[in-house]
Amino acid sequence: VSSTFLVLAGTLTFLHPLSYDYMPEVCWAAALMVFFMCYQKHLPQAYMFHVFLFLSIGAMVFPKMLLFAPFFMFSAIVQMRALTPRAFMAALIGIILPLAAYLILTGESTMLYGFWERLTRFTQPDYTVIDEHRLVSFATVAILAISAMVHFAYTKFNDKIRTRMLYYTILIEELAI
Repeated sequence: VSSTFLVLAGTLTFLHPLSYDYMPEVCWAAALMVFFMCYQKHLPQAYMFHVFLFLSIGAMVFPKMLLFAPFFMFSAIVQMRALTPRAFMAALIGIILPLAAYLILTGESTMLYGFWERLTRFTQPDYTVIDEHRLVSFATVAILAISAMVHFAYTKFNDKIRTRMLYYTILIEELAI
């Protein structure tokens, strides 16, 4: 899965201008990597803290990334079997910490209002920016995702339980996207 991500990130050239706009994708990949480490851990607090810390750091650039927190929580309960009361509190602290640190360091409370406004405002996508390159890239990713889901549905009994749980988590996140 990580190799496929790197290949797709390397081939989708319009995603590569080096700027802070690429931070949500990097935080997403880091959150998934740490999230997969918490599978059936006896003390998953540190892992859950870091997962939601990465989500919150990515949300500083793209606030709608926080909308995936409930899906991560659902996967932590059902697939990872790692959500304890302490892990839940660690996840909440991980979500709050970057915003609180920014408010304390800069003293700008207007950023918090703008953050919540951008989180809750849903606008119509601008389809005029879609050119052939982006359309072909989207079609490639969509075809790969759909074929992977169908292949997983037919061959999941061949995988180990841990592998199935990780793929279920990826499937839930992919459907949420």
